[in-house]
Order: sequence, then C-alpha cells, then structure tokens
Amino acid sequence: MLGNRSLFELGDSWGNPIVYFDSLHYADRQSTIVMLDIEYGNEAEVSPHRNEKTDSFSSPNSFQLVSAGSDGEFGTDDDIYSFSN
Repeated sequence: MLGNRSLFELGDSWGNPIVYFDSLHYADRQSTIVMLDIEYGNEAEVSPHRNEKTDSFSSPNSFQLVSAGSDGEFGTDDDIYSFSN
C-alpha cells in the first residue's frame, strides 16, 4: 500500500489513482480490486464496467481505466470509466 498519493504512477486530475483492467482478466475474481482510501481508511470495490443493457463487459477486447472522480471514492455515481467501443 502506498501511504502518499504523490507516489501513484498514474493519477487523475483530483490526485486519485487510476485503476487499469485488462480484458483478458475481466471475469477473473481477482479483477475486482479493493481500494483502501489512504486519507480516511475506507475500502471500496472497483470492478470492470459492464454494459447495463447486456450485462457484458464494456470494451471486451481491450482495456478499461477507472477514476474515482471528483469525490475521490470508488463505487459512487461520479466514477469515470474510459474504454473504447
């Protein structure tokens, strides 16, 4: 665990880590990541994005990047997913 946000290799505009998911491992159980909030100690699960209509993984042959958004908490409505269609 990194105790300082400045040590993250890849971060968003708010200083939060960006989570990377490779499509080869979307369905693996270990593809769900539990993030520990460094400042507050809260845990949040981060999983690859799924299409709401089909329940299949978005960008099934590529990768996904996930930002916690402006509130800094994963699993909330302002999370930002980036993937190609």
